[in-house]
Amino acid sequence: RVRGTDVTGTATLSAGAGTRLSARYRVSDGATLDATVTGEADLGVLSAPFLAGGADRVTGRIGLNARAEGPVAAPRLSGSAELRSIAYANPDTGVRLDGISGRAVFQGDRLVLQGVQGRTAGGGTVALAGSVSPLDPLLPVDLRLTASRARYASPDFGEITLDAALALSGALRRDARLGGRIGITAGELRVPDRLSRNVVVLVPFRETGRTPPARLAMQRPPTRAQRRAAQPAAPEPALSIALDVLVEVPGRLYLRGRGLESELVGRLQALGTLARPELRGELRTQRGSFSLAGRNLALTRGILRFDQGGVIPTLDVVATARTANYTINVGFSGPATAPAVLIESTPPLPQDEVLARLLFDRGTDRLSPFEIVGISEALAQLTGVELPGGGPGGVLASIRRFLGLDSLGFAQPTTPGGAGGAQAGRYLLPGVYLGLRQGTDGQTGVGIEAELTPRLKLEGSAGTAGERLGLSYGYEW
Repeated sequence: RVRGTDVTGTATLSAGAGTRLSARYRVSDGATLDATVTGEADLGVLSAPFLAGGADRVTGRIGLNARAEGPVAAPRLSGSAELRSIAYANPDTGVRLDGISGRAVFQGDRLVLQGVQGRTAGGGTVALAGSVSPLDPLLPVDLRLTASRARYASPDFGEITLDAALALSGALRRDARLGGRIGITAGELRVPDRLSRNVVVLVPFRETGRTPPARLAMQRPPTRAQRRAAQPAAPEPALSIALDVLVEVPGRLYLRGRGLESELVGRLQALGTLARPELRGELRTQRGSFSLAGRNLALTRGILRFDQGGVIPTLDVVATARTANYTINVGFSGPATAPAVLIESTPPLPQDEVLARLLFDRGTDRLSPFEIVGISEALAQLTGVELPGGGPGGVLASIRRFLGLDSLGFAQPTTPGGAGGAQAGRYLLPGVYLGLRQGTDGQTGVGIEAELTPRLKLEGSAGTAGERLGLSYGYEW
């Protein structure tokens, strides 16, 4: 409604059953504003059109009671917004927060956060306090984030539990800085077990046939009016947030995958910008082991170096085993997303010969077909390439499932230079296991193991090497 130089009006926004906002406004002489907005809104409904193209999802409710008054160009804000059971999730990045609640209070040109906190999986908490000036084009902020036992799970690289104390200050569109400390208290980083087989390669193509009329119309030169309308508007300044965050790993962070099991310690520095972060420093293993096709190796060196820019580390991992006549090293080097495999021995041998000596302590000319499959499985484990027909777990796992067995694998030589073989077994009853062994030297054996109590077992075996019957007692600590 227009009355002289004053303009007044009301507006109502309804979206679904959970959103109803009412607004009243008055503009005097075209220069002075007095407006109020009250009501409740369903953030899931309101945000859906803006987030439909991405993986971000927001649910929950917000109660609004806000007022703006003063010059139209720079009004003063008052009132508050109540955050009620808000949840945010992004399955692509693994970020998830539930139960976000608190208040956002309007004070002049600032929005002050009070008691804003949320929960992560596993009972962790994240809290945010401070202020932001939303009406300033440069978006000045003064925010503090604290986290306690917060859990973050990445779909690609594993999960971590952390404590954090971070501060964001400055103008988001000019010179903002994010600094502080993150302490990783527990977690697991994964080396990918398999490389993707679903990579699509695009090749050049040539279009044949007559061009449709609609396509011809699109290819006509635009008119002068169309060129003016197509000119892009001046882009808004991008957010500029510099990083200076210390990341400390005192222990209980494990690196696992492709047979590797190790605990990491170290310190990293997160630099660069939020859009292009760079990690510097290194993480080292303080204990660990490496298992390859049932053979355990001692981890002699394990380093994750962050020195190439970005956030992907360079691996330098070596595990060592000794046979009767050889010292064998197996490991990984290069980017964690696609590491190169190290297989070497002293004295030097070809790679297939090295694996034969490592797994069976014999040359390749003395291996059975079953043991040759074992070397192929070991190479597949190291390189992350799935063998044809292997399926989940590899070729041996497919054979085990087909035969209905509970276990199928290789029997290591009991003495240096001795004969290995194959072993298989199945549970006849809960706690009663029957196993068979076939050695490459022709010796066979059958064994049975019965669990009498959780720590006491009855064990017996018979075969070409003799018979045995006894009790065993085990205790883990």
